Amino acid sequence: MSLAPLRETNATVQDRYAKNARGKVDRLALAAALDPVHHRYLPDAFHGYDPTLSYDAYAHKPEVSGSNKGFSVCFDVAKQHWDAVYATGFGLLFEPGLCFDKVQSGNCDTSKADVRVFSQSAYLWAGRHKSKNGAYDKPAKVHPKQVDFYFAHEAAGTFGGELRRADVLAQFDYLAYFDNKKSAVWWPFGPTLNSLVHDFPAHSTPFAERIPGLAWIAIDCLPPRSSLLVRIADHFPVFSMGSCKHNAQAPKGLPQRGNSSAKYQELMAKYMFYFAMENAPACNGYATEKIWMALARGSIPVYMGSPDIEELMPVKNAFVDMRKFDSPEALGEELRSIARDEEKYKSYTQWRYEDPHTWQPGFRKLLRVMSSDVKMGVCAVLQKGEAAFPKSAPQTGSCDGSFKALGLNSGQMLGVPNAPRNPSDFLEKKCDELDAKCYKWRLAPLGEPLVKQKHPVAKLGRHTRKRGDEA
Repeated sequence: MSLAPLRETNATVQDRYAKNARGKVDRLALAAALDPVHHRYLPDAFHGYDPTLSYDAYAHKPEVSGSNKGFSVCFDVAKQHWDAVYATGFGLLFEPGLCFDKVQSGNCDTSKADVRVFSQSAYLWAGRHKSKNGAYDKPAKVHPKQVDFYFAHEAAGTFGGELRRADVLAQFDYLAYFDNKKSAVWWPFGPTLNSLVHDFPAHSTPFAERIPGLAWIAIDCLPPRSSLLVRIADHFPVFSMGSCKHNAQAPKGLPQRGNSSAKYQELMAKYMFYFAMENAPACNGYATEKIWMALARGSIPVYMGSPDIEELMPVKNAFVDMRKFDSPEALGEELRSIARDEEKYKSYTQWRYEDPHTWQPGFRKLLRVMSSDVKMGVCAVLQKGEAAFPKSAPQTGSCDGSFKALGLNSGQMLGVPNAPRNPSDFLEKKCDELDAKCYKWRLAPLGEPLVKQKHPVAKLGRHTRKRGDEA
Protein backbone atom coordinates (compact mmCIF):
# COMPACT_ATOMS: atom_id res chain seq x y z
CA MET A 1 0.00 0.00 0.00
CA SER A 2 1.42 3.38 -0.96
CA LEU A 3 2.04 6.16 1.52
CA ALA A 4 -0.96 8.46 2.00
CA PRO A 5 -0.63 12.06 0.83
CA LEU A 6 0.64 14.43 3.49
CA ARG A 7 -2.73 16.15 3.90
CA GLU A 8 -4.32 12.83 4.95
CA THR A 9 -1.78 11.90 7.63
CA ASN A 10 -2.19 12.19 11.36
CA ALA A 11 -1.88 15.87 12.32
CA THR A 12 0.77 15.24 14.99
CA VAL A 13 2.95 13.29 12.58
CA GLN A 14 2.46 15.89 9.87
CA ASP A 15 3.43 18.73 12.22
CA ARG A 16 6.54 16.89 13.37
CA TYR A 17 7.72 16.22 9.82
CA ALA A 18 6.63 19.44 8.16
CA LYS A 19 8.92 21.21 5.71
CA ASN A 20 12.36 22.02 7.02
CA ALA A 21 14.05 25.41 6.78
CA ARG A 22 14.80 24.78 3.10
CA GLY A 23 11.25 23.82 2.25
CA LYS A 24 11.88 20.06 2.01
CA VAL A 25 9.81 17.25 3.50
CA ASP A 26 11.60 14.07 4.60
CA ARG A 27 9.26 11.39 3.29
CA LEU A 28 11.41 8.65 4.84
CA ALA A 29 11.06 10.13 8.33
CA LEU A 30 7.34 10.43 7.74
CA ALA A 31 7.04 6.80 6.61
CA ALA A 32 8.98 5.66 9.69
CA ALA A 33 6.73 7.70 11.98
CA LEU A 34 3.60 6.19 10.43
CA ASP A 35 4.91 2.62 10.85
CA PRO A 36 7.46 2.83 13.70
CA VAL A 37 7.48 -0.87 14.64
CA HIS A 38 7.33 -3.01 11.50
CA HIS A 39 8.50 -0.51 8.85
CA ARG A 40 6.50 -2.32 6.19
CA TYR A 41 7.82 -0.01 3.48
CA LEU A 42 11.07 -2.04 3.78
CA PRO A 43 11.04 -5.64 2.47
CA ASP A 44 12.08 -8.64 4.54
CA ALA A 45 15.81 -9.30 4.42
CA PHE A 46 16.05 -12.29 6.77
CA HIS A 47 14.17 -15.09 4.98
CA GLY A 48 11.15 -14.83 7.26
CA TYR A 49 13.05 -15.09 10.54
CA ASP A 50 10.57 -15.52 13.42
CA PRO A 51 11.94 -14.48 16.84
CA THR A 52 9.00 -16.21 18.57
CA LEU A 53 9.75 -19.66 17.15
CA SER A 54 10.71 -22.39 19.63
CA TYR A 55 14.40 -23.33 19.56
CA ASP A 56 13.35 -26.94 19.04
CA ALA A 57 12.19 -25.90 15.56
CA TYR A 58 15.53 -24.30 14.58
CA ALA A 59 17.73 -25.94 11.96
CA HIS A 60 20.61 -25.50 14.40
CA LYS A 61 19.61 -26.00 18.02
CA PRO A 62 21.47 -24.92 21.18
CA GLU A 63 22.51 -28.52 21.80
CA VAL A 64 25.99 -27.82 23.16
CA SER A 65 24.72 -25.76 26.09
CA GLY A 66 21.40 -27.59 26.31
CA SER A 67 19.69 -24.26 27.00
CA ASN A 68 16.02 -23.67 26.27
CA LYS A 69 16.53 -19.90 26.53
CA GLY A 70 18.71 -19.43 23.46
CA PHE A 71 22.26 -19.85 22.20
CA SER A 72 25.48 -19.32 24.08
CA VAL A 73 27.88 -17.37 21.85
CA CYS A 74 31.65 -16.92 22.06
CA PHE A 75 33.58 -14.20 20.17
CA ASP A 76 37.24 -14.96 19.62
CA VAL A 77 38.25 -11.38 20.48
CA ALA A 78 36.52 -8.57 22.37
CA LYS A 79 34.65 -6.01 20.28
CA GLN A 80 37.24 -3.26 20.84
CA HIS A 81 39.73 -5.36 18.89
CA TRP A 82 37.54 -5.66 15.79
CA ASP A 83 38.22 -3.25 12.92
CA ALA A 84 34.68 -1.97 12.74
CA VAL A 85 34.95 1.61 11.41
CA TYR A 86 31.65 2.46 9.71
CA ALA A 87 30.13 -0.89 10.80
CA THR A 88 26.85 0.64 11.99
CA GLY A 89 25.28 -0.94 15.08
CA PHE A 90 28.15 -3.37 15.36
CA GLY A 91 28.26 -3.30 19.18
CA LEU A 92 24.83 -4.91 19.42
CA LEU A 93 26.34 -8.16 18.16
CA PHE A 94 28.08 -8.62 21.51
CA GLU A 95 24.97 -8.20 23.67
CA PRO A 96 22.37 -10.82 24.66
CA GLY A 97 19.06 -10.57 22.86
CA LEU A 98 16.97 -12.17 20.11
CA CYS A 99 18.33 -15.76 20.01
CA PHE A 100 21.51 -14.94 21.97
CA ASP A 101 21.19 -16.04 25.61
CA LYS A 102 24.73 -15.81 26.97
CA VAL A 103 27.66 -14.00 25.36
CA GLN A 104 31.38 -14.19 26.11
CA SER A 105 34.47 -12.75 24.44
CA GLY A 106 38.05 -13.92 24.47
CA ASN A 107 39.62 -17.29 23.81
CA CYS A 108 37.04 -19.56 22.16
CA ASP A 109 39.49 -22.37 21.44
CA THR A 110 38.05 -24.68 24.09
CA SER A 111 34.73 -22.93 24.56
CA LYS A 112 31.60 -25.07 24.86
CA ALA A 113 29.45 -22.32 23.40
CA ASP A 114 26.77 -23.22 20.87
CA VAL A 115 28.11 -20.63 18.44
CA ARG A 116 31.64 -19.35 17.89
CA VAL A 117 32.27 -16.12 15.98
CA PHE A 118 35.71 -15.49 14.51
CA SER A 119 36.94 -12.06 13.43
CA GLN A 120 38.73 -11.36 10.16
CA SER A 121 40.27 -8.21 11.62
CA ALA A 122 41.87 -10.25 14.45
CA TYR A 123 43.40 -12.57 11.84
CA LEU A 124 44.59 -9.82 9.49
CA TRP A 125 45.80 -7.15 11.90
CA ALA A 126 46.68 -9.10 15.07
CA GLY A 127 47.74 -12.42 13.56
CA ARG A 128 45.25 -14.39 15.62
CA HIS A 129 44.93 -17.99 14.38
CA LYS A 130 47.41 -17.20 11.57
CA SER A 131 49.96 -19.92 10.87
CA LYS A 132 53.52 -19.28 9.71
CA ASN A 133 52.55 -19.80 6.08
CA GLY A 134 49.62 -17.39 6.38
CA ALA A 135 46.92 -20.05 6.52
CA TYR A 136 44.04 -19.79 8.98
CA ASP A 137 44.59 -22.20 11.87
CA LYS A 138 41.11 -22.34 13.40
CA PRO A 139 40.74 -24.36 16.61
CA ALA A 140 38.77 -27.59 16.17
CA LYS A 141 35.22 -27.74 17.43
CA VAL A 142 34.80 -29.16 20.93
CA HIS A 143 31.35 -30.47 20.02
CA PRO A 144 30.06 -31.60 16.59
CA LYS A 145 26.96 -29.42 16.93
CA GLN A 146 28.89 -26.19 17.40
CA VAL A 147 28.32 -23.62 14.65
CA ASP A 148 31.27 -21.46 13.55
CA PHE A 149 30.86 -18.10 11.78
CA TYR A 150 33.58 -15.99 10.12
CA PHE A 151 32.86 -12.22 10.05
CA ALA A 152 34.78 -10.44 7.28
CA HIS A 153 34.68 -6.80 6.16
CA GLU A 154 37.74 -6.74 3.88
CA ALA A 155 37.36 -7.60 0.21
CA ALA A 156 38.63 -10.89 -1.15
CA GLY A 157 40.28 -9.00 -3.99
CA THR A 158 42.54 -6.91 -1.75
CA PHE A 159 43.36 -7.30 1.94
CA GLY A 160 41.00 -10.23 2.55
CA GLY A 161 42.82 -12.67 0.30
CA GLU A 162 42.16 -15.56 2.71
CA LEU A 163 38.53 -15.45 1.56
CA ARG A 164 39.62 -16.87 -1.79
CA ARG A 165 41.15 -19.95 -0.17
CA ALA A 166 39.08 -23.13 0.00
CA ASP A 167 41.21 -24.46 2.87
CA VAL A 168 40.27 -21.42 4.97
CA LEU A 169 36.55 -21.18 4.20
CA ALA A 170 36.04 -24.93 4.63
CA GLN A 171 36.84 -24.53 8.33
CA PHE A 172 33.71 -22.43 8.95
CA ASP A 173 30.04 -23.25 8.70
CA TYR A 174 28.88 -19.80 7.60
CA LEU A 175 30.35 -16.54 6.36
CA ALA A 176 29.26 -13.00 7.25
CA TYR A 177 30.32 -10.77 4.37
CA PHE A 178 29.06 -7.91 2.19
CA ASP A 179 28.16 -10.05 -0.85
CA ASN A 180 24.55 -10.98 -0.11
CA LYS A 181 24.49 -13.56 -2.88
CA LYS A 182 27.39 -15.66 -1.59
CA SER A 183 27.39 -15.13 2.17
CA ALA A 184 24.95 -16.41 4.79
CA VAL A 185 24.91 -13.28 6.94
CA TRP A 186 24.69 -10.14 4.83
CA TRP A 187 27.08 -7.78 6.64
CA PRO A 188 27.34 -4.77 4.32
CA PHE A 189 28.29 -1.15 4.63
CA GLY A 190 25.36 1.17 4.12
CA PRO A 191 23.02 3.82 5.48
CA THR A 192 20.48 3.29 8.23
CA LEU A 193 17.07 4.88 8.66
CA ASN A 194 18.54 7.06 11.39
CA SER A 195 21.58 8.12 9.36
CA LEU A 196 19.50 9.09 6.33
CA VAL A 197 17.12 11.15 8.45
CA HIS A 198 20.08 12.57 10.36
CA ASP A 199 21.72 13.67 7.08
CA PHE A 200 18.56 15.07 5.47
CA PRO A 201 19.45 18.71 6.27
CA ALA A 202 22.81 18.24 4.52
CA HIS A 203 21.07 16.65 1.53
CA SER A 204 18.83 19.71 1.35
CA THR A 205 21.81 21.99 0.67
CA PRO A 206 20.74 23.99 -2.41
CA PHE A 207 22.35 23.45 -5.80
CA ALA A 208 23.41 27.11 -5.82
CA GLU A 209 25.55 26.60 -2.70
CA ARG A 210 27.39 23.49 -3.91
CA ILE A 211 30.93 23.96 -5.25
CA PRO A 212 31.18 22.45 -8.76
CA GLY A 213 34.03 20.12 -7.93
CA LEU A 214 34.87 16.48 -7.23
CA ALA A 215 35.89 16.08 -3.59
CA TRP A 216 37.99 13.23 -2.17
CA ILE A 217 39.52 12.50 1.23
CA ALA A 218 41.82 9.50 1.55
CA ILE A 219 44.89 8.30 3.44
CA ASP A 220 45.26 5.01 1.59
CA CYS A 221 46.85 5.86 -1.78
CA LEU A 222 46.60 2.46 -3.45
CA PRO A 223 46.39 2.25 -7.22
CA PRO A 224 44.44 2.35 -9.39
CA ARG A 225 41.92 4.72 -7.80
CA SER A 226 44.46 7.43 -6.95
CA SER A 227 45.76 7.22 -10.52
CA LEU A 228 42.28 7.56 -12.00
CA LEU A 229 41.63 10.60 -9.81
CA VAL A 230 44.70 12.33 -11.26
CA ARG A 231 43.46 11.60 -14.79
CA ILE A 232 40.01 13.02 -13.99
CA ALA A 233 41.61 16.13 -12.48
CA ASP A 234 43.01 16.99 -15.91
CA HIS A 235 39.45 17.61 -17.12
CA PHE A 236 37.38 18.67 -14.10
CA PRO A 237 38.16 20.43 -10.80
CA VAL A 238 39.22 17.91 -8.15
CA PHE A 239 39.57 18.80 -4.46
CA SER A 240 41.76 16.05 -2.95
CA MET A 241 41.84 16.98 0.72
CA GLY A 242 43.49 13.94 2.33
CA SER A 243 47.15 13.00 2.40
CA CYS A 244 46.77 10.98 -0.81
CA LYS A 245 47.19 13.12 -3.96
CA HIS A 246 46.69 16.23 -1.85
CA ASN A 247 45.91 19.43 -3.76
CA ALA A 248 43.32 21.24 -1.60
CA GLN A 249 42.65 22.05 2.04
CA ALA A 250 39.78 20.37 3.84
CA PRO A 251 36.99 22.61 5.14
CA LYS A 252 37.86 24.24 8.43
CA GLY A 253 36.54 22.21 11.35
CA LEU A 254 35.94 19.03 9.33
CA PRO A 255 35.83 16.00 11.70
CA GLN A 256 38.30 13.18 11.16
CA ARG A 257 37.75 9.89 9.35
CA GLY A 258 35.31 7.50 10.99
CA ASN A 259 33.03 10.37 11.94
CA SER A 260 29.72 10.64 10.09
CA SER A 261 28.47 13.49 12.24
CA ALA A 262 26.06 16.15 11.08
CA LYS A 263 28.98 18.58 10.98
CA TYR A 264 30.97 16.36 8.62
CA GLN A 265 28.02 15.86 6.31
CA GLU A 266 27.06 19.53 6.40
CA LEU A 267 30.55 20.63 5.34
CA MET A 268 31.11 17.95 2.70
CA ALA A 269 27.66 18.63 1.22
CA LYS A 270 29.13 21.88 -0.06
CA TYR A 271 30.83 19.84 -2.79
CA MET A 272 28.57 18.77 -5.64
CA PHE A 273 30.40 15.48 -6.33
CA TYR A 274 32.41 12.92 -4.38
CA PHE A 275 34.99 10.48 -5.79
CA ALA A 276 33.73 7.17 -4.39
CA MET A 277 35.96 4.60 -6.07
CA GLU A 278 36.57 1.48 -3.97
CA ASN A 279 40.03 0.05 -3.35
CA ALA A 280 38.51 -3.27 -4.50
CA PRO A 281 36.75 -2.03 -7.66
CA ALA A 282 35.51 -5.38 -8.97
CA CYS A 283 34.06 -7.14 -5.90
CA ASN A 284 30.31 -7.82 -5.85
CA GLY A 285 28.63 -6.12 -2.92
CA TYR A 286 31.71 -4.18 -1.86
CA ALA A 287 30.15 -0.74 -1.58
CA THR A 288 31.61 1.09 1.39
CA GLU A 289 30.86 4.26 3.32
CA LYS A 290 32.25 6.42 0.49
CA ILE A 291 29.20 6.07 -1.74
CA TRP A 292 26.60 5.88 1.04
CA MET A 293 27.73 9.00 2.89
CA ALA A 294 27.89 10.96 -0.37
CA LEU A 295 24.39 9.82 -1.36
CA ALA A 296 23.02 10.77 2.06
CA ARG A 297 24.27 14.35 1.83
CA GLY A 298 23.36 14.95 -1.82
CA SER A 299 26.92 14.92 -3.18
CA ILE A 300 26.60 12.86 -6.35
CA PRO A 301 28.95 9.87 -6.07
CA VAL A 302 31.32 9.33 -8.98
CA TYR A 303 31.63 5.60 -8.49
CA MET A 304 33.68 2.60 -9.47
CA GLY A 305 33.28 -0.53 -7.39
CA SER A 306 30.75 -3.27 -6.91
CA PRO A 307 29.63 -4.54 -10.35
CA ASP A 308 26.09 -4.96 -9.03
CA ILE A 309 25.87 -1.51 -7.45
CA GLU A 310 22.79 -0.49 -9.47
CA GLU A 311 20.74 -3.10 -7.58
CA LEU A 312 21.62 -1.41 -4.28
CA MET A 313 20.86 2.16 -5.33
CA PRO A 314 17.60 3.90 -4.35
CA VAL A 315 17.16 4.64 -8.06
CA LYS A 316 19.45 3.65 -10.91
CA ASN A 317 20.27 7.28 -11.71
CA ALA A 318 21.58 8.17 -8.23
CA PHE A 319 25.28 8.07 -9.11
CA VAL A 320 27.74 8.59 -11.95
CA ASP A 321 29.16 5.25 -13.07
CA MET A 322 32.76 5.57 -14.28
CA ARG A 323 32.45 2.30 -16.19
CA LYS A 324 30.07 3.96 -18.65
CA PHE A 325 32.55 6.56 -19.94
CA ASP A 326 35.22 5.83 -22.52
CA SER A 327 37.71 8.46 -21.35
CA PRO A 328 38.46 10.89 -18.49
CA GLU A 329 37.53 13.70 -20.90
CA ALA A 330 34.05 12.22 -21.43
CA LEU A 331 33.50 11.92 -17.68
CA GLY A 332 34.69 15.49 -17.13
CA GLU A 333 32.25 16.73 -19.76
CA GLU A 334 29.36 14.94 -18.04
CA LEU A 335 30.29 16.39 -14.64
CA ARG A 336 30.48 19.90 -16.13
CA SER A 337 27.06 19.35 -17.70
CA ILE A 338 25.55 18.42 -14.34
CA ALA A 339 27.35 21.25 -12.52
CA ARG A 340 25.84 23.82 -14.91
CA ASP A 341 22.29 22.46 -14.99
CA GLU A 342 20.26 22.42 -11.77
CA GLU A 343 17.56 20.21 -13.27
CA LYS A 344 20.13 17.65 -14.33
CA TYR A 345 21.64 17.71 -10.82
CA LYS A 346 18.16 17.16 -9.37
CA SER A 347 17.67 14.12 -11.61
CA TYR A 348 20.39 12.42 -9.55
CA THR A 349 19.21 13.58 -6.12
CA GLN A 350 15.41 13.90 -6.30
CA TRP A 351 14.97 10.31 -5.02
CA ARG A 352 15.55 11.53 -1.46
CA TYR A 353 12.38 13.63 -1.56
CA GLU A 354 10.20 10.84 -2.92
CA ASP A 355 8.05 8.25 -1.16
CA PRO A 356 10.46 5.46 0.02
CA HIS A 357 8.03 2.87 -1.38
CA THR A 358 9.28 3.95 -4.82
CA TRP A 359 12.93 3.19 -4.08
CA GLN A 360 14.44 0.03 -5.53
CA PRO A 361 13.96 -3.18 -3.48
CA GLY A 362 17.71 -3.73 -3.12
CA PHE A 363 18.21 -0.36 -1.44
CA ARG A 364 15.20 -0.82 0.84
CA LYS A 365 16.43 -4.28 1.82
CA LEU A 366 19.85 -2.79 2.57
CA LEU A 367 18.15 -0.20 4.79
CA ARG A 368 16.38 -2.94 6.74
CA VAL A 369 19.58 -4.91 7.26
CA MET A 370 21.57 -1.85 8.31
CA SER A 371 18.80 -0.65 10.63
CA SER A 372 18.33 -4.04 12.32
CA ASP A 373 20.18 -5.65 15.18
CA VAL A 374 23.26 -7.36 13.67
CA LYS A 375 22.35 -10.48 15.65
CA MET A 376 19.24 -10.91 13.52
CA GLY A 377 21.34 -12.12 10.59
CA VAL A 378 23.04 -14.74 12.74
CA CYS A 379 19.77 -15.83 14.35
CA ALA A 380 18.09 -16.17 10.95
CA VAL A 381 20.88 -18.50 9.80
CA LEU A 382 20.61 -20.59 12.96
CA GLN A 383 16.85 -20.82 12.52
CA LYS A 384 16.74 -21.61 8.78
CA GLY A 385 20.11 -23.30 8.23
CA GLU A 386 21.37 -24.58 4.89
CA ALA A 387 17.87 -24.72 3.43
CA ALA A 388 17.87 -20.92 3.15
CA PHE A 389 21.49 -19.83 3.48
CA PRO A 390 24.72 -20.84 1.69
CA LYS A 391 27.45 -22.69 3.50
CA SER A 392 30.85 -21.03 3.80
CA ALA A 393 32.68 -21.14 0.47
CA PRO A 394 35.57 -19.31 -1.28
CA GLN A 395 34.70 -15.86 -2.60
CA THR A 396 35.78 -16.22 -6.21
CA GLY A 397 34.38 -15.09 -9.54
CA SER A 398 34.43 -11.31 -9.42
CA CYS A 399 37.01 -9.60 -7.22
CA ASP A 400 39.81 -10.75 -9.53
CA GLY A 401 41.33 -7.33 -10.10
CA SER A 402 40.36 -7.13 -13.79
CA PHE A 403 38.10 -4.24 -14.71
CA LYS A 404 37.75 -1.35 -17.11
CA ALA A 405 36.80 2.29 -16.61
CA LEU A 406 37.25 5.51 -18.57
CA GLY A 407 38.49 3.51 -21.55
CA LEU A 408 41.37 1.98 -19.56
CA ASN A 409 42.03 -1.57 -18.42
CA SER A 410 43.09 -2.00 -14.80
CA GLY A 411 46.74 -2.36 -15.72
CA GLN A 412 46.74 0.85 -17.76
CA MET A 413 45.78 3.15 -14.91
CA LEU A 414 49.23 3.75 -13.44
CA GLY A 415 52.13 5.99 -14.41
CA VAL A 416 50.69 9.38 -13.43
CA PRO A 417 52.10 12.43 -11.58
CA ASN A 418 52.16 12.44 -7.78
CA ALA A 419 49.63 15.25 -7.43
CA PRO A 420 46.52 16.06 -9.44
CA ARG A 421 45.94 19.27 -11.30
CA ASN A 422 44.93 22.18 -9.08
CA PRO A 423 41.19 22.99 -9.08
CA SER A 424 42.09 26.65 -9.52
CA ASP A 425 43.04 25.78 -13.10
CA PHE A 426 39.30 25.49 -13.75
CA LEU A 427 37.72 27.66 -11.03
CA GLU A 428 38.67 31.17 -10.04
CA LYS A 429 38.28 31.63 -6.28
CA LYS A 430 36.65 34.97 -5.39
CA CYS A 431 36.29 34.65 -1.59
CA ASP A 432 37.09 32.31 1.31
CA GLU A 433 33.65 31.00 2.19
CA LEU A 434 32.77 27.35 1.65
CA ASP A 435 30.13 28.21 -0.91
CA ALA A 436 29.71 28.04 -4.68
CA LYS A 437 29.36 31.83 -4.81
CA CYS A 438 33.11 32.04 -4.18
CA TYR A 439 33.96 30.05 -7.30
CA LYS A 440 33.66 31.13 -10.92
CA TRP A 441 34.32 28.97 -13.96
CA ARG A 442 37.25 30.18 -16.05
CA LEU A 443 36.60 30.69 -19.74
CA ALA A 444 39.40 28.19 -20.39
CA PRO A 445 41.51 26.10 -17.99
CA LEU A 446 44.92 27.38 -17.02
CA GLY A 447 47.92 25.33 -18.06
CA GLU A 448 47.97 21.93 -19.69
CA PRO A 449 46.86 18.42 -18.66
CA LEU A 450 49.44 16.66 -16.48
CA VAL A 451 48.89 13.11 -17.74
CA LYS A 452 50.31 12.07 -21.06
CA GLN A 453 47.93 10.18 -23.29
CA LYS A 454 50.28 7.23 -23.67
CA HIS A 455 51.25 5.42 -20.53
CA PRO A 456 52.98 2.19 -19.49
CA VAL A 457 50.93 -0.90 -18.81
CA ALA A 458 51.64 -2.04 -15.25
CA LYS A 459 50.60 -5.13 -13.39
CA LEU A 460 48.44 -4.63 -10.31
CA GLY A 461 49.50 -6.82 -7.42
CA ARG A 462 48.17 -7.53 -3.97
CA HIS A 463 48.49 -4.72 -1.47
CA THR A 464 49.25 -4.39 2.20
CA ARG A 465 48.30 -1.67 4.58
CA LYS A 466 48.39 -0.74 8.22
CA ARG A 467 45.30 -1.03 10.35
CA GLY A 468 43.52 2.28 10.43
CA ASP A 469 44.22 3.34 6.84
CA GLU A 470 41.15 4.33 4.87
CA ALA A 471 39.39 1.42 3.20
